[in-house]
Amino acid sequence: MLAVIHQKTKDVEDIYLKHNLFLAADNFDGHFTVSGTVQDLDAFQAELNKLNIQFLRLPVAVPFHSPLMEGGRNGFIYYMNTVSFLSETKSGFISGIKYEALNELPEDYFWNVVSKYTNFSKLVNYIEIKGPCLYIDLGPSGTSATFVKYNLTTTSSSQTFQIMTPFKREEQQLELLKKLIPTTKTFS
Repeated sequence: MLAVIHQKTKDVEDIYLKHNLFLAADNFDGHFTVSGTVQDLDAFQAELNKLNIQFLRLPVAVPFHSPLMEGGRNGFIYYMNTVSFLSETKSGFISGIKYEALNELPEDYFWNVVSKYTNFSKLVNYIEIKGPCLYIDLGPSGTSATFVKYNLTTTSSSQTFQIMTPFKREEQQLELLKKLIPTTKTFS
């Protein structure tokens, strides 16, 4: 996978399609991710270098959010069937692929999460309609917090918060989070 930076998706579409790549995600305005084989990503990357287009090669070995995931479908679904607690939604569950609240998860929901295109901007826009939020990034890199931050309008009073940091301060972050939560409006 490869993230293209400071370019609109449509401005580079012909190039990534020429290299047999798939649009994996629109992250925020001027930042999107493509997915494909290593060889096709290498060729695309070489062309981006020639055009002085900024990018970041992602350290993943799987072409998430693309049809190339199809070969892993049966194994993934078999594994997910062993994780029963994920099969029921809770109040307030918002789908990152349907951009709406869901009361029930389709059988192939998590497969679609890893194998289909996603639009982070649409997701954040949907959530922001509910009012100011505290977005908590549970991942190790802070990528989701960054994506949310760049999708918020200048008038939004929502906040982003990272639990994990490169400085191994997770316990301190959790203490800070406890202080933030009582002042944050929740929705259902």
